[in-house]
Amino acid sequence: MENICFFEAGHEEINSAAVKNQFIADTVEDRIIICNKNDTNGNEIIGILSENLFLKEYDVVVFGENVPENEADFVTVMIAQDMKICGMVIKRKLFEKTGCFNEKLNGLTDYEFLVRAAKNGKVFFVPVSAGEHSEEDIAQGIGLDEHAGRSAKYETTAYLLRDNMNLLKAEGLLEKVYTYFCKDAEQRGDIKELNSLINRYLDDEALYERIAKNTAPFFIISGDDTCHGVLKSFADELAKNLLRYGQAVITTNHEYGDMDGFSSGKNQLYKGVIGFQAPVLEKDIFRKLHSKKFQMWFDHPAFFNQLFNTLTDDYYILCQDMYYADYLKKYIHVKNAIQFPPAGIDAGLVDNKNREYDVVFIGAYNPVITEEMDQFEKEFADYLMNHPDKTFEAGLEEMLQRFGISLNEDDFRQYLYFLHPVCRMIINYFRHAVVETILKAGIKLDVFGDTWKQYQGVGAENLIIHAAVSVEESLQIWGHSKVGLNVMTWHKGGMTERIANIMLSGAVCLSDETTYLKENFKQDEEIVLFELNKLNELPDKINRLLKNDVLRNEISKRAYQKASKEHSWRRRAKQLLELCEES
Repeated sequence: MENICFFEAGHEEINSAAVKNQFIADTVEDRIIICNKNDTNGNEIIGILSENLFLKEYDVVVFGENVPENEADFVTVMIAQDMKICGMVIKRKLFEKTGCFNEKLNGLTDYEFLVRAAKNGKVFFVPVSAGEHSEEDIAQGIGLDEHAGRSAKYETTAYLLRDNMNLLKAEGLLEKVYTYFCKDAEQRGDIKELNSLINRYLDDEALYERIAKNTAPFFIISGDDTCHGVLKSFADELAKNLLRYGQAVITTNHEYGDMDGFSSGKNQLYKGVIGFQAPVLEKDIFRKLHSKKFQMWFDHPAFFNQLFNTLTDDYYILCQDMYYADYLKKYIHVKNAIQFPPAGIDAGLVDNKNREYDVVFIGAYNPVITEEMDQFEKEFADYLMNHPDKTFEAGLEEMLQRFGISLNEDDFRQYLYFLHPVCRMIINYFRHAVVETILKAGIKLDVFGDTWKQYQGVGAENLIIHAAVSVEESLQIWGHSKVGLNVMTWHKGGMTERIANIMLSGAVCLSDETTYLKENFKQDEEIVLFELNKLNELPDKINRLLKNDVLRNEISKRAYQKASKEHSWRRRAKQLLELCEES
């Protein structure tokens, strides 16, 4: 049988969706046992599973009183709202489709989860005797009086009727299920309360969506093979870590979840729709969805002139650079533009001592091509060459002031867009300058990909060119490197995944400085930063690292600890969930 972990607790914790969800997030085992310690324990349940191996075929196995017998469909589970659950065994993979326990409901979260489980998987019930537990006992177990406990029950019942109304109608079962619930409420004198709640959920779409979204799936646009699959790796890592938190996930590459509901045009709710520099996210098909849209953005938004216009407040542009977020707010009036750097992947090589590469750079080389420029473009280029700490927009603003030119926001955006070739030339110029500074100092530099065959600068004999590598292969390279070089693509307030990957590999990250890096990492303790206008200092920084194993190991150790805590995809998944909860 697969790996199993179990959570044993009393009434209060067992009935808390948040507590159960946190346990799910903190574990990695294939199956999870959740049981009321007053009735049973994990070892007893494991014993039953071991004696009845056929149970391993089921996505959920439920032990309790007043439960259906054997395998049950979702309608059978729906009309069993009075079952007393002592324990259940859940396949972790089921959460991929169902999501975890609904934290927006006030009660019966196990019951509501089992209805979703029966719709998306196979559920088996094992009747057991758990002693005497009155309705009052159970209500007190979740901190409520008896009537409040019944109200929570009716609220969950009303929500489930609304949530499954179309499916029940399609199967001709809506009247049967509704009648069953009414008879139960009439016996307790609560029929008015039940019908009031049902009408409320039917009339208040916002109320229904607030609860339904809590367990709705994330829809992730998987990305493409841009930059050797970097965007796809972001999508894969975020999906895997959302799943670790018990979230339901659908991906466009069909690796997780089921695309049928989306592609057939059904009115599907999503907890969030996530794109990775994916312009398609602004198409009408996504704009019309009643869910938050998260566009992770890595390049300067000024050079994508047709995007980001008239975005509604449910769009969040998650920028790797704080200045990109500021630009979106100032010039395009995007309300929800925030810094959200990409994270890194720990390939388990931090303790590797066999580091045959001294200095590694994994990135493309683009020759510096000086196109014909007018006088303003020349002065703009010269200004940034001499002020490489400035953003493109700050450089343009200062140049316009110098020329006495005043532009409105739209014209400024257009001007910066037309300056894109000049900006690209500046980026290539400094990448070349960094590399040439290292090579002409006699330091060997390992690079990857055929683009480097175009390098014709000083010190070419010290350039060691290897075949291009994938994202997975790059992790192995950094895990066998002493120093990982990073050169920003003019991200003056950002952090790239390359930095996090280098740190998580056990190498020292050597990067040109940004506002974010200076504020979030300790210089010469967690990272080694250099200034683009002081490249003459770069060789000494490298040689100091290569000649001092103790210093290098101390920096890499602290960097690994910092990156593991703050720059993993698990951390980013948690931050995304927090954004989903914001009103």
